[in-house]
Amino acid sequence: MREYHIQSVRPPRADEDALAGWFEAQRLKSPDTLEAAARQIVSLVTTLLGLLWAVLALGNDQTPAYVGQPLVGWLGVGVVVLLLAALACALAVLYPRRFEVPLHNVAAQRAAFEALMRHKATWLARAWWCFYCGVALLGVIVILALLAAA
Repeated sequence: MREYHIQSVRPPRADEDALAGWFEAQRLKSPDTLEAAARQIVSLVTTLLGLLWAVLALGNDQTPAYVGQPLVGWLGVGVVVLLLAALACALAVLYPRRFEVPLHNVAAQRAAFEALMRHKATWLARAWWCFYCGVALLGVIVILALLAAA
């Protein structure tokens, strides 16, 4: 015959309750944090694109020599495409989605919350990578401009 070991159970201590509460609060704040990061990417992308358009629009008729280089032109196209892709991905994080979840079904609510978090985290990661690559290409353009000016 099998022997069963009875585990003693105790109520959680105050510090354990506080820690569990903190983790629960962080979990529920996660969508807001992801959306704040997406808003920051949107802000940075629109600022960089606005700056790029201002430089192009305010430039005089005499453009610097490096602007005429085909490599700089294609890198510039890459920057614009990547920044616009980052903007689109960040907006996918912010765009509201409809979730139909039964009111008293905790398992369905948990699944919907996890799907929401997965959606936001995936699109934010894509936005971050597009933004990162776009800024890196912009850095390459600046380096080429500095080398051409030297």
